[in-house]
Amino acid sequence: MPKIPTFVTQARPTTEVGDVRSNIQISPSQNIATALAPITKTIMNYAAVEKLNQSKNEALELENQSILELNTAVQEASKLKNKEQANTFLINESKRIRDAYGAKASSSQVRSIFDNNYLKEEQKQITIFFESSRLLLRFFPAHTRKPAIGRIGRHRYCEGLYENANAQ
Repeated sequence: MPKIPTFVTQARPTTEVGDVRSNIQISPSQNIATALAPITKTIMNYAAVEKLNQSKNEALELENQSILELNTAVQEASKLKNKEQANTFLINESKRIRDAYGAKASSSQVRSIFDNNYLKEEQKQITIFFESSRLLLRFFPAHTRKPAIGRIGRHRYCEGLYENANAQ
């Protein structure tokens, strides 16, 4: 028959209380609900802050993904030779991107945070796009921007103008 192992303990039974202390005191004028109100308030505040942080993180993930797509749209718009067409393209693409990624938000709070952050980034990108267009005009003064006579000359002039801008 197998032997059952036996152990000898070194500990001794005592009457000491463990590490957990309970020092909750309630005055006779309070009930349990009023005594626990500050704790409940703290827990609720913590939960609200935690939820807000989760919403901000999700919105940031959506924003990062959408900004990559917006950068691609800005690059495509900069390749267009007609400024009005480029402007219309960029605005339409930006709205499409914002709507697409906003629809992926799990709550209205996430959507709101995403929309605010995206619109800030969109404004930066569009400002940079239009500033680069203005810089083209500064680098090529009016007397040097006179196109060559004929349709082919104008086309070649525009290609050179945009190639110089993209090289910078």
